[in-house]
Amino acid sequence: MGARTLSLPCIRCEYLESDEVKRELREALRGAHWVLFGSRRGAEALARLVDPGALDGVLIGAVGPRSGERSRELLGRIDLVAAAGSARALGSELGRLLEADPRSAAPTRVVFAGGDRASSDVRSCLPPASVDFQRLVLYRTLPAEARDSKVRLTELGVDTVFLASPSALAGLLAQAELSPALKIISIGPTTTAAMRARGLEPAGEARTRDLEGLVEALR
Repeated sequence: MGARTLSLPCIRCEYLESDEVKRELREALRGAHWVLFGSRRGAEALARLVDPGALDGVLIGAVGPRSGERSRELLGRIDLVAAAGSARALGSELGRLLEADPRSAAPTRVVFAGGDRASSDVRSCLPPASVDFQRLVLYRTLPAEARDSKVRLTELGVDTVFLASPSALAGLLAQAELSPALKIISIGPTTTAAMRARGLEPAGEARTRDLEGLVEALR
């Protein structure tokens, strides 16, 4: 497309590694059937706390290709990757697998390992009667700290911004001045809603939660 890219980090990640978090994770994994990741950071956070052997006999699901690949790198495998790349898709696909499994009469224990801002869509799409669901917060996503002097993106020749999360939006607003002429492409409905809550309208919304989806929404 003849584009020049500029990286402006708008979020930072704080992993939670207290003894209490480690104990909660170990107890959750004991008897779990599935562990789900809503992002690559979920896989990274879990791998910092336990060895891959702690997941022996536990199936692993991920919200999309990037989190699935990270699980493969750090934990040695991935068993389910949501085709549509969203938390809702992951919950729906796992729900269909459980409903089709004749052995699933007993409640299936599902552990969702993610951040403090993770979507609740996974839980809402699982069959409530047959799933024992536990959400673990293993990291916090924090907006980048405000600059004393904000970046003027138009002066840097920026005409388009790819926005990957509501936290990234908060970080962007803390660091940069946004021109009305700036095109902002949202990675999905949650980020779009956060934009509209701040009076911003996206120029497009990605259909898949990845760089390809963002680029496609720009066209």
